[in-house]
Amino acid sequence: MRERRTRRGQSELIGYVLVFSAVVLAIGGVVTFGVTALDQVQSSTVADNGEFAMQAVAADMEALYYGTATSRTTELTLDSATLETGAPATVNVTAIRGSERVEVNRVVRPIVYRTDDVAIAYENTLVVRDQARGSVAVTGPRLALSRSRSVVPVVETNATTQSVGGGTSEVHAVAGNSTGVSLTRDSDPVRLNVTVQSLPDRVDVWERQLNESVGTITRPPGAPLSGRPACRRPEPDHVTCIVPTDRVVVSHAEIDYELR
Repeated sequence: MRERRTRRGQSELIGYVLVFSAVVLAIGGVVTFGVTALDQVQSSTVADNGEFAMQAVAADMEALYYGTATSRTTELTLDSATLETGAPATVNVTAIRGSERVEVNRVVRPIVYRTDDVAIAYENTLVVRDQARGSVAVTGPRLALSRSRSVVPVVETNATTQSVGGGTSEVHAVAGNSTGVSLTRDSDPVRLNVTVQSLPDRVDVWERQLNESVGTITRPPGAPLSGRPACRRPEPDHVTCIVPTDRVVVSHAEIDYELR
């Protein structure tokens, strides 16, 4: 009789331990899942805020580029992010009409809103989101290539500070020198060569945007790889387009910015 009670007591104890363990595991799973979900929501919210902030930066930069303002200050909240000067990118533009040649070759310093998971950059009118699964355009560039008319902006952003973070910060930008040139076809179209060099993931976006712009245009006679698609990627870090166009407008603007 005593042995039967002892076995019953042991069984009840084991049952309590199993139930308690199951409850603890369940609570731990809920807590872990909940914390992970909250972290993901917070990261997504910070990244989305960064996109809106960089679109505001782009709008102010365009005001300076188009000459509707001489200086602009954009305020950004950086509670879980930093604002920094990105790796240099290069934009090279060459337009040839007969014996006339126009060339603009500039190094630009992107403005980058960086979190633990993503970086949103403003680079020569393009706002791009760099993330682990690849880069995507937030807003496309103002650069447009076609047979009838091509417009190529070169916004040369130059930095005076490297990075700031935490709280509320500003991008203070001032317009500098600007130039513009327009070429119209004579007997033959203008041959336009545009090359963008940047980070490989970001060049993925430039390549997609430029290919979307040129469509089915092929390279003109006399150009390297004549008759092939207008845009190609000879190296991972740059993309080159050569197009025949009836008219091209190339404009260059210097903008000095300070992160503060």
